[in-house]
Amino acid sequence: MQGSVMDEENKKIEPQQYERIEELVKDLYGICVSDRGDAKMNNASVLQLLNEIEKNIDKFLQEFKYSEQISKDIVTEETTKIKKEQRKENRQKVLEKEREENERKQAKRKEEKQGTKFVRSGKVPMARSDKPFIQRKKEETKKLTQEEEDMLKYLEMQK
Repeated sequence: MQGSVMDEENKKIEPQQYERIEELVKDLYGICVSDRGDAKMNNASVLQLLNEIEKNIDKFLQEFKYSEQISKDIVTEETTKIKKEQRKENRQKVLEKEREENERKQAKRKEEKQGTKFVRSGKVPMARSDKPFIQRKKEETKKLTQEEEDMLKYLEMQK
C-alpha cells in the first residue's frame, strides 16, 4: 500500500481514514479545550491533541471525586442560599420596575391634568328666578304661671 501512514504500533492506516480520525480528534479537541485557541490545534499531531484531551478529562475526574466527598447537606444549603438570593434580586428588580412604571404613569396623569382645561359645551342653562323670601311667624307658646297650671290640674281631676 503506497501512501499509507504508519502509527506507533506499526499498523498501516489508509490516508483517508487517518484524515477522518484527525478531523474527529480536532473537533473533539475544539469542544474540550476550546479556551486555548486554534493555534495549537493546527500545529499539533493527533497524538498530542489526544494527550491534551486526556489531561482535561483527568482534571475533571479529580474535581468530580472531590465534589463527591462534599456532604449533600452542605450542597443543598448552598443551593438554597443561592436560590434565595436570586429570588430576592428578582423581587427587587420587579419592585423597581413597578415603581418606575407607577412614577411614569403619575407623571403622565399630572401632565394630562395640567394640560387640559374644562370647557363647557352645549346649551347654557336658563337663569332661574328665586321665590321671594317669606319669614314665617313663630308661634309663641304661652307660658303658664304656677296658678294657671294648678287650676288646669284641678279641672282635669273633676272631669
